[in-house]
This record gives sequence, C-alpha cells and structure tokens, in this order.
Amino acid sequence: MKKSRIRNTSDLSDECNLLSNLLTCMESDGIERQEKQGQKELIYSSQLPLKWGCNSDRVELFKQYEKMGIKIDIAGIKKDDNLFIDVELPEGWSKQSTEHAMWSNLIDDKGRIRAQIFYKAAFYDREAFINFSPRYSYDFINYLPQDEKGYYDIIKVKRKIDRDEIHQGFDDRYRRDIYIYYEDMYEATEEKGQGKSYRLEIII
Repeated sequence: MKKSRIRNTSDLSDECNLLSNLLTCMESDGIERQEKQGQKELIYSSQLPLKWGCNSDRVELFKQYEKMGIKIDIAGIKKDDNLFIDVELPEGWSKQSTEHAMWSNLIDDKGRIRAQIFYKAAFYDREAFINFSPRYSYDFINYLPQDEKGYYDIIKVKRKIDRDEIHQGFDDRYRRDIYIYYEDMYEATEEKGQGKSYRLEIII
C-alpha cells in the first residue's frame, strides 16, 4: 500500500507548486486555504515531524517515538522535504485536527492527547514540529466561590538588588560607588498564604 505523504509547498522545483503558490498569492484568503489544506494532508498522511519543539536533535526525537510505540522509517526521510518522516502509529492511534489550521493532536487508543503537532504549510515560511504531552495532566474547570478560596498576604521582603539592575533609576551616589551603598538597596514583595482559588481536573 502506498504511503500518503505531505506535499512540500516550498519545493520550487515542482512546476505544480509554482502554479499553486502563484494562485495562493493572488487570492485574498490563499494563505489560509493553503494552511488548512496542509492540515488535512498531515491528518491523512503516514508522517510525523522531524523536529521536537525547538530541539533539532533527531536522536532524542526518535527515542521518544520509540518509547511511545511509534515505528519510524529512516528511509522515509526525503531529501526534498526535511520536515517529516514516515511512521507507523500504534493500533488505534490517530491524528485529529483542531480549530486552528496550524495545530493538530496525536490521539492514542484511549482518546488521550499524546502530542500536539504544529504545521505551517504556507510556502514562504513552511515549518513543522511536535510537542509531547505528559502522561498525566490537568485541565481548568472553574474558579472557586469566594468562601472556598484560600488566603494570601503580601509582605515586604528585604533582598539585595543584583548589580545588573544598578543602572537607570538610582541617583548619582549609587552610580558613583555601588560598593558603599550596595547593602542599602532592597525592594521586593512576597506572597505568603495557603489554599487555592480554582478547581482542576486531573486527566489520566
């Protein structure tokens, strides 16, 4: 069975891409449509990004894929597209689109989000990466009513100001001899108290 791959919109050696990108530039909503199309191609493809967040270390990425049971095809790295790699997801796993054309979710067989995938298909600034979700997470439900909230007090706390902070804002005597007056400098506030002001749901 032929694997479905994501079209490289930035490949200018492809005449079809040149024509498509020209039409994209001419239409008022062309870029938005190209990004939505890119999301569809990602969802129905057998590929995942070759980049983990801002980290370009593929070795660590491949280890993470392996830990999650995602099989990678090193031979599936194409010279004409260094953003994606061919993969085989575990049984029951899938990719789902979100309301934002650049973000999609990797879903496991229990319906849990295991990773968020960013893909910007715009030909002039094409980019893709994946961010993995922790095994356990939480979601905000609502703020607690006033009578259930915890209490906090704000108090002044003395601390030394870093020397990097000693520039504008202090008078000449501090700037002339910071060592003499350094101990005189303090400013800070600190919150002390206990309790919560919101309710969370633990997602397992």
